[in-house]
This record gives sequence, structure tokens and C-alpha cells, in this order.
Amino acid sequence: MDVTCIGLAVMDIIACPVSKEDFEDDTNYLDTLQYQSGGDALNAALNMAALGMDVSLIGRAGNDPAGRSLLETARQGRVKTSGFILDKEYATSTSIVMVDKKGGRRFAYYGKCNDQLSVADIDVSQFKTGGIVHVGSAMALGSLDGRGLAELFKKAKDRGCTTSLDVTWDRERRWLPKIEAALNYTDLFLPSLYEARFITKKETPGEIAEFFSGYGISNLVIKMGNRGCYLTDFKEAEILPPAPGSVVVDTTGAGDAFVSGFLFGTKNNLTLRGCAILGGMVASEAIGAFGATTGVRGKFFGRPGETKKILQKAIEMQ
Repeated sequence: MDVTCIGLAVMDIIACPVSKEDFEDDTNYLDTLQYQSGGDALNAALNMAALGMDVSLIGRAGNDPAGRSLLETARQGRVKTSGFILDKEYATSTSIVMVDKKGGRRFAYYGKCNDQLSVADIDVSQFKTGGIVHVGSAMALGSLDGRGLAELFKKAKDRGCTTSLDVTWDRERRWLPKIEAALNYTDLFLPSLYEARFITKKETPGEIAEFFSGYGISNLVIKMGNRGCYLTDFKEAEILPPAPGSVVVDTTGAGDAFVSGFLFGTKNNLTLRGCAILGGMVASEAIGAFGATTGVRGKFFGRPGETKKILQKAIEMQ
């Protein structure tokens, strides 16, 4: 197993265009309404499987039409799902994704099903030496955040795995306490600049890196949207510009696509810089289509030649 993805699986209802002014009127009309799979862990799993990686998904969805749809989407995307639970009590976690005319988006989220995911749901025996254990959406995993996340990562490290952590908006505004213990067992940390500022109460990427240098993190990558990314191994640091590519249609899942490309680079032994370059290339495909994984899967699923092409390009540029 190359990667085990753990965390959010969500049904996304994508509505476009939606602006703040629309909420002042009784009724507004949409140009686009789509139902798509979403959630950081599921997005990353689908993208990495499309890139040809051996991926499993651990998460929860409701035992309802939406949850069964997410499970089928994962299976059709060649993601292993033996650790994916259909919950009989809670409805599938769902996001209403409101996309504006420039591709920016806001979410209205129901997450009680994802909040039930805990260490007890995770069979660590499937973690194999040399594999990657990636948690998407820390901060939004009510029963895993905090002590559970630290326990999980310690077990993964004990089994010889690389640990990777991505976070999301903390609606409880607790931030650091939800991940602090786990950071001592985290090899790769990939927050957005927005999230990192809330976690650290620091402003610049350099200040943020200094804050995290006291933990066990090996590599820090800060996603900065159209400003590219900041990367450091705490010895050297660099800001990479965003990869050229698609016209922005929908930025939903762009960060997850970056993570997917980065971890694909990691499994192919690219340098830190090369992994970030590859992450940017994959993210540039994601933003060119509606939905969190539509662009990446459309470009790479079942097309190993395209995967080989961007991998080779990243190797040459690293």
C-alpha cells in the first residue's frame, strides 16, 4: 500500500454563481448545480489513485444514498475501501459549495458523521513499512483530533510509515490544541497560509516555520493559493510560484490536489522542491473544472502516459 488516507468524506453540492448579494433576495437562479464527491481524505485518495498510486481510504459516511454513492465513487476510482464505514445513525456529511464568478468558494457544512471517526475505527495492521499515512481535514474530525491523532501517528511511525497531515478550518477556533501532540510524530505538514496563521498566531511564512521548528516535523509546506507555496526542511526555505495551467473555474479541492501531487512525488523519491513542483502541476489541473477531483481524474485516470509526463517534468525541474 503506497498511501492510507484518513479523514473527511463528503458529498459536495456545488452551486454557481453565488455572491454575498444573492442572500438579500428571495430567489436567485444558478447556472450550475452539481453533486460531486468531496472531503480532503476522499479527494486526495481519488487523485492519487488516478495518478496510479495504491491507495486505501478510511473514513465514515451515512448508510444512505449519498454515502453509498461516495463509496461507489471511491471503488470505481480504484481506491481500496475495506476501512470505510457506512454509519447507520448519522447522515452523510455534506457541504453546500457556493462558487462565485471568479471561482472562489464558501462552504456550508454538515459534519456529524465525520465527527464519529476515531482511532477505534482504524486498523493499523494495514500500515506497512515505507508507506504513507495521510490525515486530511484535521480540525474537523471531532473524535480523532487531539489525543487520538497523536496516538494514530505514533502507531504509524512505530510501523515504519511516513506521516502526512493536512488541516482545515476549525469551527471551534481551538486550532493548535487539536494537533499539537500529533506534530511530534508528523513528518510532513501541509497547512494553508490562512490556517497556519490561526494555528501559530504568526503572520509570515518564515515566522510560521520558526514556530513549528520546535516540533518533530521534517518538512513544512505552506499552501498559498495563487502565490504558490512556501517549503522548508528547517535548514533551507523557498517560495515556489504557482504552476501555470488551467483557467480558474472552481478552486474547490485545489489544496487536496496539491497534496496528492506532493505525495506522489514523495513515493517517487523526488526532492522536497520536486514534490512541491509536482503538487503545483496537479493542483493546476484541479482548478480547471467543477468539483474537487474532476479535473485531476479527467486528466490522469487510466492515462499513465500523462502521469509519466508530469513526473518527468517535475524531475527535470527539481
